[in-house]
Amino acid sequence: MAINFPTSPSVDDTYTYLDQTWICTSADPVIWERSTATETGNTEGNTGEVAYYDAKGSVIKGAIAFYYDSTNLKVGIGTSGPTETLDVRGGITASGGLSVAGATFSNDINVNTLTVGRGGGDVASNTAVGYQALFSNTEGIYNVASGFGALYNNTEGNSNVASGPHALYNNIDGNNNVASGFMSLYTNTEGNNNVASGFGALYDNTEGIGNVALGHRALYDNTGGDYNVASGYYALNSNTVGDNMPKVGGKHYAYTGKGKAAAKRARKRLRKKKKKK
Repeated sequence: MAINFPTSPSVDDTYTYLDQTWICTSADPVIWERSTATETGNTEGNTGEVAYYDAKGSVIKGAIAFYYDSTNLKVGIGTSGPTETLDVRGGITASGGLSVAGATFSNDINVNTLTVGRGGGDVASNTAVGYQALFSNTEGIYNVASGFGALYNNTEGNSNVASGPHALYNNIDGNNNVASGFMSLYTNTEGNNNVASGFGALYDNTEGIGNVALGHRALYDNTGGDYNVASGYYALNSNTVGDNMPKVGGKHYAYTGKGKAAAKRARKRLRKKKKKK
């Protein structure tokens, strides 16, 4: 039986006759082809897969990477078991703005090379903010690293706070240190319970414990000296292994000022006190 198709169709126009659909594939000359995509008995695709045409007039197929859960009203991309309204398994590229409210991330995030998260080892009690902050950590806990390369080499050190570029950079397993300032406690590897605040404060310290350095390059050259207190520009700058410095008359004084000159002033004050007695 002849089919009376439309005489002046446009390409992709369809015409249905007796439950069969035809598609116009050419307007000059006019060519009609039967579209198998709408035929009954199509066996392509699985339940939940979003339908698509593999080619013009082809059989409808199911997109295995694009899934719709009609029961729970959820869409999955890269998964057939979406757990959220939109569940994407894989990377996302967005050329425009992206607005997210109440976001939860399961891993550290990278914002213009700035790391925000837990750092190396994905330890729940650690906080890392800055490019390569806490980068090498494996088992260290309760650490806070803020700044470019802060606590970079830390692997097992605990309870350290590093604020500033390369603060506590070489620390490996030192514990309970506080470093604030560019390259403060930079060389420390195993020293514990140190406090350094200022550019290069306690820079060379490696194993010294219980030191307090406040100021630009305070206790800069200290490597293994313990329980020193230095406050001021270049204070105790050249001390390397001395302990409890300065130690004058059995009492412990902090160098306040510029290295040896401060110690000299401290001794002078002590002599004056003795003369008055």
